[in-house]
Amino acid sequence: MDANLALGPAGGAHRAPSRNVRHNSENEAASLAAGDSMSFREVQREQREKTSQALIEAALDLAAAEGYASLSLRSVARKAGIAPTSFYRHFREMDELGLAIMEQAAERLSEWMDRFRQARRSQGAAAPKERSGRPSAIGALIQPFVESFLKCLSDNDLLLRIFFQERTGSIPALRKAVNRATDALVASLSEEVQRFGKETGAFAGPVCRLAAETLMMAAVTCGMDMLTRSGQSRDDALDRAVRMSELVLLGAWEKGG
Repeated sequence: MDANLALGPAGGAHRAPSRNVRHNSENEAASLAAGDSMSFREVQREQREKTSQALIEAALDLAAAEGYASLSLRSVARKAGIAPTSFYRHFREMDELGLAIMEQAAERLSEWMDRFRQARRSQGAAAPKERSGRPSAIGALIQPFVESFLKCLSDNDLLLRIFFQERTGSIPALRKAVNRATDALVASLSEEVQRFGKETGAFAGPVCRLAAETLMMAAVTCGMDMLTRSGQSRDDALDRAVRMSELVLLGAWEKGG
């Protein structure tokens, strides 16, 4: 008789599961178990990420009123709805939480700068035929720059408010992170100013970097006033930043051309 045949309940023969079939079944069971384990790990990871983000948002809410340096681990954990001891599963210390905030802010600003530069490249600039056309040419660069920056600030109010406040904060690691991110923004803006200067024949060389630094400073100053000072509307901030920036580039044009 076939080794794989056995008598059924009525005495009839049926084929018993082969070793290969049993082996395949075991493999399938192992694969399902691995899949379940992977799903569990993914759920755990997602939960950790949610809790980490909750801690970041709690710190932003508290820092808006108190300043980041005044925050305590306990107050942030309580605001996020977790036990203080659970904080250490996500961040080793408050400075590390602060650096996570600075990193998120830097990402938002980098995304904004990329969008601005892509929009400018699709438009370009042309040299004005008359000297009187310089303000108009400059405005075509400055207006969208300031408008898009103020929108980025408004869309990420608490995040960017804390980011720029920490430029002069008391925590060295956070100041360093802000300065590093700001330097990257200025470098990108400097390339755009240099492109504008080349297209219009306005200026070239080191003045482009100096102009970019001043434009960024004007936008940040007016934008922070919009966020932190009562009575400072977005239109007021826009008008001030545009006027300041136009004066800078008109002066650079005089010097460079």
